[in-house]
Amino acid sequence: MQTPTPGSISALLIQLRATYQPSPQALAAALGMSYTTYLKTERGQRELSFLMALKICKLYKMDIHDFISQLSDAELERSELSIQKQYQKIEKKKASLLQAKVVDLTTGQPVHPSVL
Repeated sequence: MQTPTPGSISALLIQLRATYQPSPQALAAALGMSYTTYLKTERGQRELSFLMALKICKLYKMDIHDFISQLSDAELERSELSIQKQYQKIEKKKASLLQAKVVDLTTGQPVHPSVL
């Protein structure tokens, strides 16, 4: 597992869990989700919803403004994971298209991708 970026949501969730040390069962019950689903958010594999952020603040008895103030500007300015995944899919498709062999049907000759 990679180390979370300081000031990221992942780093903050790890810090809060390490400080308050709730049991996995208590954490899951307070958030209304499975512990493994929570861990996906903590690992940066799933986006933190606003409702989940509010539940985390309630669990740890912290103000939402305090929670937000602990996040870096880079974290607050980054695009959402779903958008990042979509860009990755687009780039992967572009790369596969560049590797595809295109043939001119009239001449039967290969066409260089730059001509397309």
